[in-house]
Amino acid sequence: VDVWADVSRYAQPTVHPTWNEGLMTSGWVSPVYPMSTYGGFISNPFYDKTALEDGAVHAGGAYAQRLTELAQADGLEIAFQYAGQRNQPTNVDPVAEVRSARLGQQLEYAMKQSNNMLFEIFGREAAIAAGNTPNFQGSTKTTIDTLHELGISTEHLEFIDNSGLSPNSRATLNSMIQLYDVVISEEHLRPIAHSLTIAGYDGTMRNRLNEAPYSGIVRSKTGTLEVASSNAGLTVTADGRALWFAVNTSGAGEDYAGARAEQDRLTQVLTDCG
Repeated sequence: VDVWADVSRYAQPTVHPTWNEGLMTSGWVSPVYPMSTYGGFISNPFYDKTALEDGAVHAGGAYAQRLTELAQADGLEIAFQYAGQRNQPTNVDPVAEVRSARLGQQLEYAMKQSNNMLFEIFGREAAIAAGNTPNFQGSTKTTIDTLHELGISTEHLEFIDNSGLSPNSRATLNSMIQLYDVVISEEHLRPIAHSLTIAGYDGTMRNRLNEAPYSGIVRSKTGTLEVASSNAGLTVTADGRALWFAVNTSGAGEDYAGARAEQDRLTQVLTDCG
């Protein structure tokens, strides 16, 4: 039995023209399809960081294999095989289905793993909900419109993609802090704060600031590009004040460890205040 992957939910292109080949081959991102596994990885990247060249192909193949296993478990001699992608929606009767993790779980996973693919997918789903085209232009327009609605300054912001991987995308530390203020003050947005990585405990901050009094106190979202590195989040000072912070490091080349060390030293200074 042939299994086809319907990828028509999102509009073309699947790869932004400003994404260089290195981003694709090194696992930072892959073509944006409405189906994938672990945000573009073979399995949970905590255990296996093998990136996918094509999420739809892998997800379709994994689904076909699972259907075959289920059929065999029921004593049926039926083999399912992945047959390819279809870019036009088809009207067929459902015979089986699998549901993804809930949005909140996916957001927490994306934030803690800094998963570029999922942020592109979130942007397209938001675009569909807003009545915009689910492509790069429609998703970034939806993001900017949402920031406007939340009262966050979009001055000097330039979003070319939702992952921030494009060298033409621009964000500001001021807007980042404003966003955190809104997240913490609006009850329905507070789960976003809980998705931040915890220093010394999980996600991309698991091995950073892993000593007292910083471990378990500093919570943040990291970001790494070929030309810049950043960290933005929340800490609690020695005298009990909660402080949002945002720091961006550029000009370090590929010395990511050095850039992160400087960011961590600044966070330590803030935490030690009081």
